[in-house]
Amino acid sequence: MPLAGDARPQDPAPIREQLWELPPLAWEVTEYQRHARTCPDCGKRIWGERPPEAPTGCLGFRAQAAVALLTGGARLTRRVPQTLLAELLGLPLSLGTLLPRRRLLRLPSPACGYPR
Repeated sequence: MPLAGDARPQDPAPIREQLWELPPLAWEVTEYQRHARTCPDCGKRIWGERPPEAPTGCLGFRAQAAVALLTGGARLTRRVPQTLLAELLGLPLSLGTLLPRRRLLRLPSPACGYPR
């Protein structure tokens, strides 16, 4: 078998093969600590607020967008995105967490000319 350096003009061009791979996924977790203070007079406990720029719920903006796309944009039932998110992305979510995210993706109505 000839080596690569022994190529001759009559030899065909090499066969090119490309391999695609998903990049490794590392979740970014942001923790917000909300401290409580207790009133010494009445005993009422008051908790601190999340920063105003923080998203609501347990998902960040990109994770919310992925869930909204799968549940609303792709029009999949909740169990299919739940499996995809857990198996493919390592994000185990309950069906209850997926339900409110459907409202994040607002598709135009068919009356606007958007195909169903």
